[in-house]
Amino acid sequence: APPPARSPPEPAARGPPGPSASSGRGPERRERLRDRVLSPVFSHQLEVRFRDCDAMGHVNNAVYLTYLEQTRFHHWRALRRSSGRPEHKSRGAAGIAKAITSQASPDASVGEDVPGVIVARVEIDYRRAAKFGDVLRIDLGVAAIGRTSFTYEYEILDQSGALIATAKTVIVRFDYAAGRPVPISEEFKQALTRDVRAGSD
Repeated sequence: APPPARSPPEPAARGPPGPSASSGRGPERRERLRDRVLSPVFSHQLEVRFRDCDAMGHVNNAVYLTYLEQTRFHHWRALRRSSGRPEHKSRGAAGIAKAITSQASPDASVGEDVPGVIVARVEIDYRRAAKFGDVLRIDLGVAAIGRTSFTYEYEILDQSGALIATAKTVIVRFDYAAGRPVPISEEFKQALTRDVRAGSD
């Protein structure tokens, strides 16, 4: 005789999902992300331009890389001003990077052999869309400093304080003449962690 048929097992009872089971899309999750530990040393504000938006009407994902870049450059300018050094005569990214990373005296010219910086890694987590006309505040902090690199972390908030995106960039001190990374000086480490939000622009 065939064996008796077995009844299917009853499904296990499920309780309410714990914190780790959150979908990450609700306001509770967004608030937890907003409250994460970020110690800003600089803030930069900008207004979303029409050209920043794509056919869907929100800021294109690639544009956020430019927002991060602008924030870094303004941070370096604020560091230079806070140190009492004059604005460097060279314009653009190379001039700004050389100016802030120079170990020369404030009145000395910065030559081509002065180490600069390069971006080695970028991470962005998009939380909600920003649209044309939004005023965004980008808070910048220093998450880590290594021997030849340091990590910036960012929070991008809109005018209501809602979290738009979080990001990290790994920046390497780089000698362009030699084509290799160089150690970060103690002076530069101290400058990076100095709070210059009063000089934000």
